[in-house]
Amino acid sequence: MRKYTVFMLLAIILANTCKIKENPPHFIYKLYEFDPLIEEIAKKHNIDPVLIRAIIIQESGCNPYAVSRKGAKGLMQITHWIIKKYKINDPFDPYLNIYAGTLYFKELLNKFKDVNLALAAYNAGPTAVKKYKGIPPYRETKRFVRKVLKYYEILKKYYKT
Repeated sequence: MRKYTVFMLLAIILANTCKIKENPPHFIYKLYEFDPLIEEIAKKHNIDPVLIRAIIIQESGCNPYAVSRKGAKGLMQITHWIIKKYKINDPFDPYLNIYAGTLYFKELLNKFKDVNLALAAYNAGPTAVKKYKGIPPYRETKRFVRKVLKYYEILKKYYKT
């Protein structure tokens, strides 16, 4: 019960700080539900679970059935290419989705050695980051990086990594 109360306080802070219209935002209930999976997978692959939480909030609003206009699926909005690469048979399965998204993000982090660039590559693709030698000048990508880092900043105050 105590952890749920902390989640509700976190929801209110996220809503106020990030100018989310709902109070508490709907995704906080889902984040609470997927928290043990995020923790397990991220720690297993030596990635900060708080950063994975922030990516999930921005990518899907913690909706395991989210599908983007471009066809990215699930909590971490994994693309067909990632689904194929990591042999994911059900991209809407929260465990498999977080697993594939975390592995892919780790790959990008190892490649670019910078969280900002890895986030930009997660959103726009590694080719765009290489082409522009940094965060691509795409409005969506700049917003994505900014929002994930904002969520991360807020979330890390409430999680011990």
